[in-house]
Amino acid sequence: MDFLTEKFIAFSRHLRDELSGLRESIDALRDQQERQHQEQQAEHRAEHPLPIGIRGDVNAEIHETKAAQRENRSRHNRNFWVQVALAIGTWLAFAAAAYYAGVAKKQLKQMTIATRQTGIAADAATKQAIIAKSTFAATIEQFHLDQRAWVAVDEVIPPILKATEPLNVIINFKNTGKTPAKNFLIYARGEFVDKGKKPKLPAERLPGKGVIPPNGVFHTTLGDLTKPQVDADVMFLSSGLRVIWLHGKVTYDDVFDRAHWTTYCYVFIPKERTKDFGQGGFAPCETGNDVGDGDGPNN
Repeated sequence: MDFLTEKFIAFSRHLRDELSGLRESIDALRDQQERQHQEQQAEHRAEHPLPIGIRGDVNAEIHETKAAQRENRSRHNRNFWVQVALAIGTWLAFAAAAYYAGVAKKQLKQMTIATRQTGIAADAATKQAIIAKSTFAATIEQFHLDQRAWVAVDEVIPPILKATEPLNVIINFKNTGKTPAKNFLIYARGEFVDKGKKPKLPAERLPGKGVIPPNGVFHTTLGDLTKPQVDADVMFLSSGLRVIWLHGKVTYDDVFDRAHWTTYCYVFIPKERTKDFGQGGFAPCETGNDVGDGDGPNN
């Protein structure tokens, strides 16, 4: 039961009690007037006894005085106007109750509409908060992507193919991001593989852990991959019967303490036998070059 209903019930009870009290007052006033009338009649009979005839029929009449008649008319007029006032008061009370009920109904309707609108506004506010939260998270994520470190292979410098000489391959890693790359680790492996086959050995972690500043380059050398013993071995590499595979992974953290990784894979492509005999360069493999977050794939 709402507040308006309780107020309306209390008002109706109070109005009923007031009408009951008014009716009781009118009944008491009527009884008092009746008693006064009877007392006046008794006094009148005592002062004017009926004449008693000795002969013939007895003819008894009661004659009221003009004062008594005026009193009776006045009493009846008062009763009449009291009844009129009671009727008017009852209708006014009914009208007031009906008006109050209408006002209460209208207020209840307005409260219902306001409650519904409040609920709609609350739902809209909740949706806006969710959207704002999602937008804020997307903004933060975009900021991280824009400001984080990005490390990848910048250049692979091939060795000079010459019998009895070690094969030293230089790899340059560059941070193209806007913030430093921390805890930088290198995993690498170089293999001689027959044409048409793929490397089998896992990459090994190289010693050390460093930091690469924005636009900084880190150089590492894979020395003494193998030592061809005769010109025939060099000929196999130059002719493409055997190839050098270079593969591995780097891991690092950005300034937001998020881990990232980059895998790399390159294969040696020799030049044709010309005056630049024994030369060539590294080209990316068809697979094995990727980036991601976390620790990355196994080596």
